[in-house]
Amino acid sequence: IRIMIAIGAILLIAFMIFYTWVSDQGLAYQLFPGNPTTGQLIIDTILNCILGIAIFCVLGAFALRLHYLMRPVRKRTMSPLYAVGALGLAQVGAICLLGFLFVYPLITWMHSWSFIGLGSYLTICSKQSDIPASCSFAPQAGYIMDAILTMNAFVLLMASVAVWKTRRNLVIVTGVTIATVIALATLLIHTAPNEILIAMLLCGGGLLVAAIWTSVARREFAIVGEKNLGCMGMWLVVGTCLFVYIAGFAFFSIPGFNETEPNIPFVSGSALAPHPIGNNPPIAGSADAVVTFIVMGLLAGLQFYFLVRNRYKV
Repeated sequence: IRIMIAIGAILLIAFMIFYTWVSDQGLAYQLFPGNPTTGQLIIDTILNCILGIAIFCVLGAFALRLHYLMRPVRKRTMSPLYAVGALGLAQVGAICLLGFLFVYPLITWMHSWSFIGLGSYLTICSKQSDIPASCSFAPQAGYIMDAILTMNAFVLLMASVAVWKTRRNLVIVTGVTIATVIALATLLIHTAPNEILIAMLLCGGGLLVAAIWTSVARREFAIVGEKNLGCMGMWLVVGTCLFVYIAGFAFFSIPGFNETEPNIPFVSGSALAPHPIGNNPPIAGSADAVVTFIVMGLLAGLQFYFLVRNRYKV
């Protein structure tokens, strides 16, 4: 398990650093000036294989670690896993599938809403004579759904804090399982040629976090530690979580997907920038997000080292 986690982490970090300094499109123009399209296909295929190996390793490590985590207490953990998988994720998947099947009728119905102009507020149609084929959801509709999902996630987070002492197994199994599903879903919904590399990076990173989380969660099934947190221990916990949060914030600023607006700038190709197409101006590379991620990750690791070194009770 440790070897698989190490291989996956090294491959993901190597790709992230390489992609930060070298653009795959710019490298294709350098190596294959006569046929850059084929060259980029070859380069991306090699990078996809490397990321695929990383994803396979971290997913395998997660599966093995989860098995060893649950085996000693399977009677207390199988019911939460079944509840999350069969009763939780399956229901969400069914709702998403029905939403996909009825998205056109839904847009047609929403476009007809005349109450305070909600129809034009929630939907956008490029051709009024071609509805719903030329229609899509407006950004405002996405913001509303984002607010609903974020609120429910916050409610579940607070609920997990409330039941931590009495339903610890449920919180741990639910957390690692949902983290893994979100990581895999990130890859499944971003399969376009211009998104697949970053989607695989995000998927591998999410699975890596889930695998590590599952590896250290075995300690949560037994009380370990030699002394209480105290003031210093509490500050170490807060500082570690803060650095991890900022590092995750920077990591998820790397993708340039259409539905995301990164808050920390990132453009691949700090050393070898993308080749300008047509009369477009050259695009300069920006490594701010990756630099922030590395710095915050190192600081979080330092804080975590001092936290576990003193064997505090959590």
